[in-house]
Amino acid sequence: MELEWVFSLESINWQELSDLYRVAPLGDKKPLALETVPGKESFYRKLGFMRMTTAMAIFENQAQALELGLVNET
Repeated sequence: MELEWVFSLESINWQELSDLYRVAPLGDKKPLALETVPGKESFYRKLGFMRMTTAMAIFENQAQALELGLVNET
């Protein structure tokens, strides 16, 4: 199986992602509900979280996390 990293929301098949959650099993997440998840990033930013390569995070020592490359400000 060939994997491809995609950094765009436009190419996401929300139904397939919903099916993946169900069979994982990570719960029953409807495709429409999954589409709204990226918009919650601003909520976390207001609380001081910074973007990680793979997630959002907040560290006790944010400066050190930036220096180590664990988070970035973009």
